[in-house]
This record gives sequence, C-alpha cells and structure tokens, in this order.
Amino acid sequence: MFLRNKSSYLIDFINDQSPNKPVMILAGARQVGKTTLIEQVLQGKPYLSLNLEKNPSYAEAIDRCRDFAEWEDYLREEHQFKPQSRILVIDEAQQSRKLGSFVRFMKEEWKEATVIMTGSVINELHLETERRPVGRETHLDLWPMTFKEFLMAAGQESLARTLTNFNLGDRIGPSPHERLLEQMDQYLAVGGLPEVISYFLSGKDYRKLRLDIFKTYEDDFIRYFAIDEVNLFRRCFDTVAANVGSPSKDSQVVRLDGPGYKKIAGIFARLEKWKLIIKCEQLASEPEKNKHHPKRYVYDIGVLSDLRLKGVQTLSLKDLSHPLLRTPLGGLIENYLALSLKNQFDEVFGIRLSSQAEIDFGVKVGRTVFPIECKISPRFKLNHLTSLNSYLTKFTTGGEGFFFYGGLPQSKTKNCHVLPYYLIDEMKRLLSV
Repeated sequence: MFLRNKSSYLIDFINDQSPNKPVMILAGARQVGKTTLIEQVLQGKPYLSLNLEKNPSYAEAIDRCRDFAEWEDYLREEHQFKPQSRILVIDEAQQSRKLGSFVRFMKEEWKEATVIMTGSVINELHLETERRPVGRETHLDLWPMTFKEFLMAAGQESLARTLTNFNLGDRIGPSPHERLLEQMDQYLAVGGLPEVISYFLSGKDYRKLRLDIFKTYEDDFIRYFAIDEVNLFRRCFDTVAANVGSPSKDSQVVRLDGPGYKKIAGIFARLEKWKLIIKCEQLASEPEKNKHHPKRYVYDIGVLSDLRLKGVQTLSLKDLSHPLLRTPLGGLIENYLALSLKNQFDEVFGIRLSSQAEIDFGVKVGRTVFPIECKISPRFKLNHLTSLNSYLTKFTTGGEGFFFYGGLPQSKTKNCHVLPYYLIDEMKRLLSV
C-alpha cells in the first residue's frame, strides 16, 4: 500500500464525531486507489464494505427496496449493520439505481453513522433520482499519485524529504536536483496509477497494464453511451493529448459539419465528471470577456504519454533545449503541473491577459489569486517573467507569482519565485506558510 496525501482528509472525516454527518462521496477514475485508500485508513476499525460491481446481487437487492426503511432492514438482517456502531462503505455505488435516493435519509436519520461511497463513475449515482440531495454529501476527489507520492513508492525518501522541507528562498544542491529530474523522467513515463507503479517497480510490463486499464474506461463509456460512439471517446482523448497546452475546441475532435459533432460537448462533460479529463477554464481579467475556449488535460501523465508520444521516442528532461522535442515534452510538463495543482486546489484556471498573452495557471487562496507560469527551458531568463509581472502590476498590490522551469531554484526576482518543476507538489504548503 502506497502512502497518499489525501488520506488525512478521509481520516478527519471518519474521526469527526458530529451528529448527522453528510455522506462522503469519494470520486476518481478506475485504479487510482480509492478502495485501497479506504482499506488503509479503516484498518483496525469495524466497518461493512459492499462492492456493488464485484457482487451484483447487492445492487439488485438494494434496487428491490421500495423505501429507506426496507434498505435499513436489508442492511440489518443480511449484513448485521447497525448505523450507530459501524462504518458503511459502498464501492462502485453507481451500480445501484435506487441508492442515490437514500443518501438524504442516511444523513438525516442515521445520527451516528459514517457512510462512504466510492465509484469510478460515482457522479452517475443520482442519474435515476429526481434531484441531487444538496447539503447531504461531502466530496473528495482522488487523482493518480503525485510525483512526491511516486518518490515515496519508489523508496526515494530522501528526495521526498527534499521537497517536504523546501521553503521559499532555500537552495537545492546540483546532485539532488539531477536525481529529482531523473525520477521525474520516470514519473512522466510511468504515471501515477498505483498498480501501474507497482508493476514498474517490480519490473513487469506496466505499459500493457496501463492499456488494459484504459480499456475499462471504454467499457464504462459504452455502458452509458453506446458501442457505436466509442470511436468518439477515443477521438476526444487523442485530441486532448495532441493539443495539451492549447485551447480545446469541440471542432478539433469532429469538424463542425461532421457526424457526431453535436455529441462532443456531452461526451467531454461526462469525461470531466468521471475525472478522466480536467477542464481548465481560461479567465479574462474582465469577467464580461470570459469567452475563451478552455484547456483540457488528461487525468494521468502516463496515459498522456501513451496517447501523445505514439510517434515520438521516449523523452527526457534533458531534451528541454531540443528544438524538435520541446513541443511534445512541453505538453507533458504542463499537464503534469495541472494534475499536481488539481490534487491540491479545488479550482484551477488559466488567465488570459490578451489575445496574445496568457498565464498558464491561477489558483485562489482566500481572496488572493496566485499566477503560475511554466516554460520549457533548462535556463531562466528575466523575459520569462513578462506575463507574470504584467498581471501582478496591473491586478494586484504586493502579489506574488510563481515561475517553474527545468533548472535550480533562483533567488526571488522582484515579486516572482523561480522554482524547478518538481516543486509544484508543494504549492499549497508554500502558500500557507
């Protein structure tokens, strides 16, 4: 079992003794480690776990319940579950058509219960209900493992401590820096799916496993759409992978007058709900001008490598200066930063300064927006900060920006911090210091 940063959120929820707690909805794509995380956190605690995908009879039994009272009877008589003394975990909860309608009552009538529901397409839980039970759920999204979690899994504790102990203004020596870049090369190739990482560390064929996992996403898609439309599923992923870092348009998948074009928006929306695609809105400095196309990113950097580098050799951060390899590598790095930020912040967005100028990412802490820029370069130049300085000068008073590149940390330049890519995992901590 690999240590996960999100475990603290789950532990806090389980230990919360407040009456009538909301139901925890733990969302994430298949194989990101939801079930393993729950088992790890609940080790030694009494709990009932029902996996509706492995045991379809459980879902059938739930759907036969006419109301919440019959659901309570089923749990008590068939599973000896008492809400006042045990934790209830329902895995792949969306397999039941009826369960979503019981969420409201689990919160309102089970005063001492702790209920956790998970699923690869958990957002389909309320597909059959008239309305979502607002205020009765709390949500936690689990994404693939971060680079820092990858370091821990690979036994690189000293490098992980280098990240954990870093504070703004600190230096990192050339030796750990080179080692971190080498490990980041591996992470960009392997990705963050826990079982894929386990295969990699064991010397097994992790690429085949990753392709097999990706096939299960197609199966989910077919279940909710149709087998005739699976080609659109693949084209959406291929298009996002090919255009990472650039505005994402539906017409890139299917031309405006092509068959299936009108379905693309709905497919993208579903893939975003399933945590397979990250949608990053591009916000203008003036709200009435927020009409820019969003950017989209793939949920796992290893899957992106499969899709984006089909005709390209395996890349390394040593290729940052290569004129032909910078573009494909640049998309991987920007996607890597997007995933790390999404792991740390609820909302991640891009900032459009003009039709010709943009900032890759922005995150908001309290009422303060922190702009974040990255460049595909092993060397830092002052003109790299042009967009950041423009934003900070026009829209903030004493604000700070962050610039990520392939080199060592630099001393603060004006109001911008210049950091290596791998420190993106520390953004939330650095902003809270």
